[in-house]
Amino acid sequence: MKTSDQSSLIGAARSSATYVARNNQVLRGSLDGATVRYQPIEEDIDDKLEIEYQRKIIGLEAPDLNLMRIALNYQTAKTQKGTAKSEVEQFIRTLGNSKASADLAKKILQKFLRDEPLPRPGKSLMDLANFQSALQRINAALEGTDEEFVAWMSPLKYEVHDLMSFAQKLQNAGDDKTQIHSLLEDFSELPDDKEEVAKEFATTRFDLSKLKRKLRDVQNLPVLDDHAKTSIKEKIQDEISELQAIHGSHLQGLKNLLDKAGGMANRELAESYDTLLHSPTTGFTSTAEALLAKHSDNVLIETVIPLFEKTLSHELQLSDELRSVDKERLFATLSDIQNMRILKTIIEKTNIFLSSFGRMYGIFSK
Repeated sequence: MKTSDQSSLIGAARSSATYVARNNQVLRGSLDGATVRYQPIEEDIDDKLEIEYQRKIIGLEAPDLNLMRIALNYQTAKTQKGTAKSEVEQFIRTLGNSKASADLAKKILQKFLRDEPLPRPGKSLMDLANFQSALQRINAALEGTDEEFVAWMSPLKYEVHDLMSFAQKLQNAGDDKTQIHSLLEDFSELPDDKEEVAKEFATTRFDLSKLKRKLRDVQNLPVLDDHAKTSIKEKIQDEISELQAIHGSHLQGLKNLLDKAGGMANRELAESYDTLLHSPTTGFTSTAEALLAKHSDNVLIETVIPLFEKTLSHELQLSDELRSVDKERLFATLSDIQNMRILKTIIEKTNIFLSSFGRMYGIFSK
C-alpha cells in the first residue's frame, strides 16, 4: 500500500490518497476515505490529454497518469451520494411508487433494527426496482438531517424528501378537508376519515418541528444514534450488492431508460424495455410482437420507438459495467427497433401513394 499527500483545490483542503499498485500499475485506491476504482489508461494520446486537462480543472496534482485516474474517479465518488438520491427520486416520481417504496422502506428498517432477515423481492422488474428504491431511500434518510430522515421515510406526495415544501402544501389547503386528506392519504397509519385527519393536522401543519414529530410518531419512526446509522448503512450496502449481483442487468437497464426517458417514463415503457433486453426469444418478429402487445400503434411510433432508439444508442456508448446487457444484444435490439421504424415509414408512404392513386383514377374511395 502506498500513500501520497496531494495538494488539491477541491474544498481548499489537503487530500490524502491511498492506492494499491502491482507491477507499477495502480489497481484501486481511495482519496479522503472514498473508495475509487482504477481504470486502465489506453495508449491513446487523446485520452492522456483529456486526463491532463481534467487534472488542471480539478486542481489535483498526481505523480503519474495512473494515480490521476484515481483522482478523476474520486470526483465521481464524491457525487455518488447525490446521484443515489436523484435515482430514487427519479424512480418514485416517474413510476409513481412513493407509498409502496416508503412502506417497504419502513418494514426493512424495522427488520434491520431487530436484526431479522429481510423480505425478499419478487422477480418482476417493478418488485426489484421497488426493493432497491426502498434500500436507497433508507440510506438517503440516514445521511441527512432529522427532518430529512422523516421526510425520506414518509410517503410525501409531490415532494420526495422536502418536509418544508410538504408543510407549505398542507398550509395552502386552508380549510379544505378533502385536499388535506388527499395530501396525507398515502400514510397508511392515519385514519381514512378526512374530518379526523384534517383535525389532527389543523395546527400541526403550521409548525415544522411539530409536523416532523407528528409524522415520526404516527409512523413509529425510530431516533437513531450514529452507531446505529453506520451499522444499518453497512447492511444496506450488502443488500444492494447482493441485489446487483443477481439482478443488476435488469436494474441497470431500468436506470439507463429512466436517464433518457425523463418525464415520459412509466411502468409500461420500463417493462417493455426490460422484455426486449432479456427475452429468451430474439429477432424482429419477437421484438415487434412484444411491443405491439403492450402499446397502441400511435404510442409505439411516437413515443416507444424513438425513446428506445435513444436509450439503446446511449447504452452502446457506455462502459461495460454500465450497460444492461452485452453489446451484441444491444446492437441486435437496436437494429430491430430501427427496422420497425423503417417498416412503418414504408407502410405510411405506401398508404399515401395508394390513396392518391385511387383518387386520381377513381379506383379507391376517399
